Amino acid sequence: MLANLGLSIGDLVKAFITTMVTMVLLFVFIFISINAFGAPTTFSSVTNSLLPIVAGGLANSAGSSKDDDANAHEEAVDEAIK
Repeated sequence: MLANLGLSIGDLVKAFITTMVTMVLLFVFIFISINAFGAPTTFSSVTNSLLPIVAGGLANSAGSSKDDDANAHEEAVDEAIK
C-alpha cells in the first residue's frame, strides 16, 4: 500500500524523526527566547518595543505594493457591471 504512494517505512521514519527534531528545536528556541526577553532590563524593554514596530512596518510595506492590482480589479469589476 505504501509502495503505491511511492513511500517506504524508511521514508516515514525519516519524516517523523525530522519533524520531531524540528519541533523540539522550535520549543527550545521559544523557551530560550522567553528567558532572554523576560528579564526586566532596559535592553529587553527596547527590544520588546521595537519588535512590533518593525513587524508592522514590514507588513505595511508588503501590502502597499498591491495598488496596481487593486486598480486592475476595480477596472475588471467596472467592465463586468457594464
